[in-house]
Amino acid sequence: WHFYIIDNDAAKDKILPAIAEFNQPRVTDSSHTILFCIKSPLEDAHLVNLLNQEEKDGRLPSSELKQTQDESRRFFVTKNSKTIESQQSWEGKQTYLALGQLLFAAAAIGVDSTAVEGFDCDKMDEILELKRKGLKSLVIATLGYRSENDGNAHRPKSRLPKEQIFTFL
Repeated sequence: WHFYIIDNDAAKDKILPAIAEFNQPRVTDSSHTILFCIKSPLEDAHLVNLLNQEEKDGRLPSSELKQTQDESRRFFVTKNSKTIESQQSWEGKQTYLALGQLLFAAAAIGVDSTAVEGFDCDKMDEILELKRKGLKSLVIATLGYRSENDGNAHRPKSRLPKEQIFTFL
């Protein structure tokens, strides 16, 4: 993955044409907007770079462990890369794990957040020239503190009953 951090008005204005109108206030009113991107395509050079960084960071103290790490990673990349669509789907799932962690971490420190899929990925990719950089936009998260005018903040949550969403085996 790769992240674009948008934390100023000029950057917000730049990406705003790709944001659905109903989501634009989420971006303009945020302190930070983060664009989550995936590698497209996921190239061998990136896998080599990851492995080299892990070795540099001391995670791979032996050549055997380095080889095992490389083989394991390549197993999953190969398994999930039969087509560019399957590769992007898998990378998307991995990226949504990072999104979930960001949303959870923000809540843990009292920062409000919103995940945003309401944007034109192709337009965003064009605005930021992502294809040229081997990237594809996937999802956005906005961070900040909710407005007193936020209607969602004053309405009760609505959830399906637990019996409809959980099955205990």
